[in-house]
Amino acid sequence: MMRVFCFLVGFGILAVAQSPNDHNEGGRMTFDRSTGVCTFNWWGRSGMSYFVRCSEDLVNWFYLPLLVSGADAVSGVDYQPRSGRLFMKLEIEADPFHVDRDNDGMSDGWEIINELDPGRNDAAEDPDGDGLTNIEECALQCKPGRAADTNSSPSSSLGLVIHTIID
Repeated sequence: MMRVFCFLVGFGILAVAQSPNDHNEGGRMTFDRSTGVCTFNWWGRSGMSYFVRCSEDLVNWFYLPLLVSGADAVSGVDYQPRSGRLFMKLEIEADPFHVDRDNDGMSDGWEIINELDPGRNDAAEDPDGDGLTNIEECALQCKPGRAADTNSSPSSSLGLVIHTIID
């Protein structure tokens, strides 16, 4: 079962208590005006996996192409929005590589880290035009956003930094 929590930051700071007993995973978002970077931290429980979904206008949402595994410690991500506001949703799954919400044959975990939408059946699409559909790229463990001859580690232009903080 997936749970979703929503946090937002504008030109101020939203801070929520952060502890392992907080019902919303202790989410906390801060904004650094000098760098324009939003830092989103939460209590990552062991055995749970976390996805972060973002929007700058509450209409267009996208997943950050990352999966964070909880370790009974504070986890987090930095992101620099293009505008002065950012909304983030924390999505929690126990086993994202065995869940397929849109029933397209590709797991939610694989779709998110490969910048696809786990809520939309996109198995037959070929975004990189290499002749392989997303489902075929999934079976081959290729990156669907890159032509087959250039599949390698993705270089992200999203400016992401993933944190796991152990006290």
